[in-house]
Amino acid sequence: MTSAEEVLAASAAWVYVPEDAEQVRTDEYHLVAYPLHWSDPTAVTSIASDRTAAALVDEVLDRAAALGRDAVTFWITGTTRPADLEAHLRERGAEPTEHLDVLARPLDALPDLDVPADVDVRRVVDEASWRDAEAIGVEVFGGSFPDDEAVAAAVGRIRDAAPQFVAYRDGRPLGTAGASYVDGVARLWGGGVRQEARGTGLYRALLDVRLQAARAAGCRFALVKGRVETSGPVLRRAGFERYGGERAHLLRRG
Repeated sequence: MTSAEEVLAASAAWVYVPEDAEQVRTDEYHLVAYPLHWSDPTAVTSIASDRTAAALVDEVLDRAAALGRDAVTFWITGTTRPADLEAHLRERGAEPTEHLDVLARPLDALPDLDVPADVDVRRVVDEASWRDAEAIGVEVFGGSFPDDEAVAAAVGRIRDAAPQFVAYRDGRPLGTAGASYVDGVARLWGGGVRQEARGTGLYRALLDVRLQAARAAGCRFALVKGRVETSGPVLRRAGFERYGGERAHLLRRG
């Protein structure tokens, strides 16, 4: 049986830092400058400080500016300190950008997700399928399509990359999702479906293939940070339980 402490610890440890990112890691926070084509190119997580919110935010903005970034997304969780950081960000005009549920379920028995027979889920294995996945991700989550150099680098890493999938209907790419396996935990990420295909079983198909692959890989439980308004309800119906939440606020340097 998975404990709440184990789930929350796995959630807190989940910070993706790609090879082409820059980062600043201190005892109080973890700042990551992702490639500029990402939807949230600069983010700070793992925030735990005994300083005032104003002092902490000022330092983060200064560190980000030194990396050439003029805006930072602050991620707030149940363990964030100082306790008034979120209120302080709002006072400074930060824009709320994400509201996620931290959800998990064991993998000893998998649910019947009633996947539609006309959905074809394929793993990303080449440039064509990678471009399909990336185009969907940009449309659903924002950001911009990377340049040719970045595409070539990403395609070159496919063989060693975490599994990513694309869901097709009638040959058209309509949804994408990925998974990473870390210390027996399946981190489910990047699940998104184009607007016109939502509610037609694409997300369930992508969830099903990832759960099956995670169990085959020997993972104990699946962990996902799902959008409260969209994927959250689907995940709950699939047996995921909520263990907490995360909220993002984008603050521009003034």
